[in-house]
Parts: sequence; C-alpha cells; structure tokens
Amino acid sequence: MREMNSSERLSVVFIWHTLSPYLIARMDSLGKQPAINLVVIEVNARAIGREWEVQRKAEDFKLITLFEDYKHNTSYVDMYNQLSNTLTASVPDVIFLPSWYEPCSWMALRWAKKNNKPCAVFVESTEIDYPRSFLRELPKKYFLKQMEGAIVAGPKSAEYVQKLGMEPGRICIVGNVVNNELFSSECKSLREDPNKNCPLQFPTYKYFLYVGRFSPEKNLLTLLDAYQLYREYKSEDHWALVLVGGGASEKELKNYKINLKIEDVHFIPFQQLPSLINYYAFAGAFILPSTREPWGLVVNEAMLCGLPVIVSRNCGCASALVVDGVNGYTFDPNNSKELAELMIKIYNGALDQKKVEAFSQERMSIFSPEAYGFRVAECARVMKNRQGFRFREFSLKL
Repeated sequence: MREMNSSERLSVVFIWHTLSPYLIARMDSLGKQPAINLVVIEVNARAIGREWEVQRKAEDFKLITLFEDYKHNTSYVDMYNQLSNTLTASVPDVIFLPSWYEPCSWMALRWAKKNNKPCAVFVESTEIDYPRSFLRELPKKYFLKQMEGAIVAGPKSAEYVQKLGMEPGRICIVGNVVNNELFSSECKSLREDPNKNCPLQFPTYKYFLYVGRFSPEKNLLTLLDAYQLYREYKSEDHWALVLVGGGASEKELKNYKINLKIEDVHFIPFQQLPSLINYYAFAGAFILPSTREPWGLVVNEAMLCGLPVIVSRNCGCASALVVDGVNGYTFDPNNSKELAELMIKIYNGALDQKKVEAFSQERMSIFSPEAYGFRVAECARVMKNRQGFRFREFSLKL
C-alpha cells in the first residue's frame, strides 16, 4: 500500500499552555492516528505550581515550544506574534484550543478567523466549579459561538457547554485521560515485591491515600476530620492516612493535625512519575474530597492501580468513573461524618476487590489515550469540512 505524503494527511494543530505527562500521552495517541499530521504548540515549558518533569521526546507529533522560560511580564503582543508565526508556518487544516480562559486561545482564534480555519476547544470545566454570573458567562458564550465544536472531558462538562449555548451535536465527550499503560503496568510490577518497593513501612502496607495540591478547594481539613472519626472507630490495627503533594495550605494542615492530636497522618512531598506510583501501589483506598474539581485525574490513576475510590460528588469525574458500591463511593464534601463512614466501610471489606479491579479495568479502557486519540481524530476529520454538527457521533458512551 502506498504511504501517504504529508500533503495528503490532515494537518492538525493542538495548542496547550504547558505540557504535562498526561498531555504527552494524549498527543502521542492522536499523532498515531491514520492520516493525521499533528503539530503541538506549547506556549510555555514551565508553569507556576506545575512541577512535573516532562519528557518532551515526540516521535508521533511535532512539538514546538514558544517560550522555554516564559515570564508573566512578556507582552501579549510578543506572544501573539510568536503564536501567529508558528500557526502560519504549520499550515493547519484544523486547530484545537486548550480552553476559553487562556490568552493563547483567544490569540489563536483571532488568527484562525483571519485565515478561515475551523477551531474546536477542549473543556473540562463544569457548572459547579466556580460561582457563575451572567457577566462571567458572556465571554464564554461568545467564544463557543466561534467554535466548530467542543471536545469535553465528561458528561458534566458536556452539560455545561450545552447550557452555554453550544448545540448538542457539536459536543464530543472524548474523556479526560492519563497514561494508562504506565500506571497499570508499574503498579503490577511494584506489588510483586512489597517488602522492597513499599514506600512506607506500615505493618499491613495499607493506608488511605490522597494525591494532589494542598490548597483550600481540596478540602483536606474535612479529610483530617473524617480520619479522626475513623480512628475513634478503629483505634488499633487501623490504616494510616498518607497525603502526597504540597502547596499553600501545608503549614495549616500540619498544625491542624498537631492541635487535634491526630496520629498516623503522613505528609509526603510532591512526587514525580514513576515514584508517585509507589504510593498508589500499596494503598488500601484513594480519597479525593475536593469542594470543586473540574475532573480529578488522580482518580483515573488510582483506578488504574485497582484501588477503591472515595470521591466528592463535586468532582467532575465522580458520575463518570465511580459507581457506588462497585468500585467505590461518592459523598458530600461538606460532610466529614459521611466520609468517615465510607472509610470504615472500605476498611471492613464492604467492596469485593476483584470486582473493583474488573470494573476499573473496563471503565479505564473507555477512558484511555487510544480511545481519546481516535475520538479527537474523527472530530478533526469532520471539522475540516465544517461539519462540527457531527461531533456527537464520536462521543464516549458510558
């Protein structure tokens, strides 16, 4: 079979502000799709509060980074000129934008309108992420009217985008995904020798795990309250609580633990991949208690490691990834007693671990980089012909 030359392939440009390991996995998958020539434009190689070390070796797409050490005082004029020149040189058929709140998205939209190129936007926001007002929503509504369609993280994001005025047919749920193979294979390998690989030497190797920023919206004070209630129920032979990450609330959390005399709470500094996977591999369950969370990719990671999950109903992933009583539970993030009761249930073996792992494996096969790449590629193909109304044909089905 004759191999297509570059002029016969669909030229796709995907813009991101800063790449992360999970975005690399997504772009790798998209770049592998048939007849796709993918250029990824990264605006900034570094971002405040994002400490990931990223391997930027791109075999299946071309990566262009505009600013290696971008400063916030760099003018928008300089950014626009850099981005415009890169887009012109890339000769895209279609363009995917990272959000409606990034300046680079509005700049790329301006270039696209001038050059008559169709755009779609990735959205992971949900209606309950932040307080909404008429004036705040107006720019988003205008932005969406300029789009050929929207690719969104999950059902809650789809509902929000539709409420902002986008036609349902122009919305494709592509999933919010991580590097599935890395987490599942590394976890399996680590568990083969727990004495060697367990990062924390507890008597049973079991603990409740949280991974993420230490910031107010993560609701970790409620998690500490719930853990204290759990400890009152199970004062001996209990699971510890391990919090992996860092952030502005770290000092407050440590002081809270000391003042309430909560024992067996362990604060672990931010971990790069793959060392982070060690903490997933030997946990007994994963907890995400956020009061607001557009998605919660750490839940994907925990499920790929076969962990039962306890997830706040305010997290965008909750309705898509968690089935109560099957692979975990959802809860009201303002109710520490409810969370404590769920921790006790999981500790007491209320969930069948084999069923947890089987369900998580099946659900993560839907939320995989491969499935993501296929859906985005299909959206790109219909975008070129201005048929964004067909996006829903390729949408993820739960």
